[in-house]
Amino acid sequence: MKKILGFAFIAMFLMIGSVMAVSYSDLSVKKIVDTTINSNIDIAVDSGDHVHRVYERNNRVYYSLDNSVEELVAKGVNPVIAVGPDNTPQVSFEKDDQIHYAHKVNGTWEFSDAFDGYKPDIAVDSNNKPSIVYMNDYYSDGYSDVVLATLEGQNFSDTILYDGAYYNFGGGSHVTNTFDNPRIKIDGNNNYHVIAYHFNRDCAGGCDNSEETIYTSNANGGQSASGPVRSYTRNALTVDSNNVAHLVYGDGSIFYATPMNSWNELLITDKGSKSAVDTRDGIVGITYTYDGNVYYTEDKGTGFSEPDIVDAGNNPVIGVGSAFIDYIQNDKVYEAYVTTGSSPSQDPQPTTTPSIVTGNVTYNGTGVEGATVEVTCNNVSASTTTDLFGDYIVVFTSDNCKFGDSVDVVASKDSLNGHNTGEMCDSESCEIPIGLIDIDVQIPEFGVIGGALVLLAGIGIIAYRRK
Repeated sequence: MKKILGFAFIAMFLMIGSVMAVSYSDLSVKKIVDTTINSNIDIAVDSGDHVHRVYERNNRVYYSLDNSVEELVAKGVNPVIAVGPDNTPQVSFEKDDQIHYAHKVNGTWEFSDAFDGYKPDIAVDSNNKPSIVYMNDYYSDGYSDVVLATLEGQNFSDTILYDGAYYNFGGGSHVTNTFDNPRIKIDGNNNYHVIAYHFNRDCAGGCDNSEETIYTSNANGGQSASGPVRSYTRNALTVDSNNVAHLVYGDGSIFYATPMNSWNELLITDKGSKSAVDTRDGIVGITYTYDGNVYYTEDKGTGFSEPDIVDAGNNPVIGVGSAFIDYIQNDKVYEAYVTTGSSPSQDPQPTTTPSIVTGNVTYNGTGVEGATVEVTCNNVSASTTTDLFGDYIVVFTSDNCKFGDSVDVVASKDSLNGHNTGEMCDSESCEIPIGLIDIDVQIPEFGVIGGALVLLAGIGIIAYRRK
């Protein structure tokens, strides 16, 4: 039997291709991720002008650096990313109604204990210490709060920034405060800056509703502010080298503001939504979508330029070192490099298509960390160990493990063992017609043998076919 190496976190092949640039003479656009269906991109540009990105595909979080092959970080949704002075990617995401945190150590993703919450955002201070802002019904009163979690030693400590609540004043008079979509940045003095969406329903002799973007920071002894009443689809925030916060927000119209001391607002466009902002070296860049296109405008100190089309697409995010805009086009990830200078080099197309097997090893319903997993397909074996949550991933070449082939998985730890089989799934015959399928099956218990309980293992089969 031949042996090949399996990995807990496997880099998966991409297809890179260029398309025609639009509007900007110094703009280049390239396809970063050819596999569908991708969503929820976030990027961070490090001090070397390298783009770190995370995105979601089929309830899994992927990471890539510049144009390199992607890596599967973990199962999860709504990923966000930040890099500190050490240029190490630090990631947060949701899984099973909990917030997870991961960072790279010597090329391997390491994870912390999870905590309850959803919709995270992450920022890193000058000491490379992460802070995560997120939503959670902290007081279990049915109204979600904006919570700040900061890593202290090996654990995160939390602080309530905004308390979602219902206030009943009697006689039909009541007020409801709800919050959503928090975002965070850390400035050069290691102070946090946080924005969120606020919805207020005030019922006293009739009900009035209002929506606004709110801002809070512990800079300068602590400060808070709220903007004019606006509707929104997505707030965005950045902080410049002078520790000044810059915001964009709005739905139908895009507004830019600096909220510190007083709320100074500027209309960027009266047609747009889903905006993002970043700043570096005196440049503020803003991107947004309108009518199926991604737009970009920047202020180099003399006012914002006329917004111009970058490319067809939606849900853009921006990282300014040079100006990089990542966005979704036809469910694939594209990147635009929109300032003067040469575009980052493109990687060649792969010559083989990987076959990926992934699953979860559990004991009494709980994921087992450090279990040994051996996966066999066509007499070729790949082995790995499970991560903190009991998940495992191994990779075969398409020559070694083809669509329709039977896959055998054996998991063991100490005196515990489990076994399962599945079939490598063809993207054209899967129930999910995008080349991705999970087959999570509970293994029947073999009984108690010599006092050793049987380990339970689940197997998932992922197959990618390039069109």
